[in-house]
Amino acid sequence: MFDVPGFNPSSFTDDDLMKKQMNLNQKLVWANRFGSMEACNQINAMISAIESERRERILKLVFKERGKLFPSIIETDPDLSNENRMNTEEKEKTAVNTRKVNRDRMITRTSSPVLDKHDKSGE
Repeated sequence: MFDVPGFNPSSFTDDDLMKKQMNLNQKLVWANRFGSMEACNQINAMISAIESERRERILKLVFKERGKLFPSIIETDPDLSNENRMNTEEKEKTAVNTRKVNRDRMITRTSSPVLDKHDKSGE
């Protein structure tokens, strides 16, 4: 990305990158005061290369940690897991006897009527 001959920030450790960037910032201050613009541009390119390398390393660490938090396969149906896998016959049986009323309630057919506690005809 940055063409700085003889300077490869990917070969440095994280601590070396921090130290090198601090040293280059000090040199940049002196180059801005007493040096030429070519020296300033070269030092700025080296600082940019170091910042880019540090950013890339941080993003790799974040990606690695997020990979541990989230599984690579996300199941949308909880019945698909190996422990809770039902065969198709059992699914068909439960689907026939159960009807969805609302999002939260299910009604299941029974052989005998269920009496409501407010219903006086069952007493």
